[in-house]
Amino acid sequence: MSQTAYDDTKSSIRPETAWTYAIGYRYTGDVKSPGYWLTNVGVQYSFGNMKKYNRYLGAIKNLTVAFNGSNLTNKRYISTMGQNGNPADIASGALTDQSMQIGAPRMFFGSVRADF
Repeated sequence: MSQTAYDDTKSSIRPETAWTYAIGYRYTGDVKSPGYWLTNVGVQYSFGNMKKYNRYLGAIKNLTVAFNGSNLTNKRYISTMGQNGNPADIASGALTDQSMQIGAPRMFFGSVRADF
């Protein structure tokens, strides 16, 4: 994983990227899921005491907003594999066992925090 960050007293930004190698489906290594890159970013801003913006908001000592995005390229990938106990060989149905889970799609979410 590669992550860089910019932080100052009020704001931060954190872009990151991570590479996952091919995952072996069987212990013999003849069947694998492909490797993949995921790219994520998070930004945050702290407004501080809200009284400086509006005298009626003086009860809010610190207001912070954050926004995050994950899997920004909307890459389709297999995140988990083999949790159901795979058959040992292909003739027994190793490639049809339902034990692969698709990774999360592109997502965005945010939050607001107020300290009183």
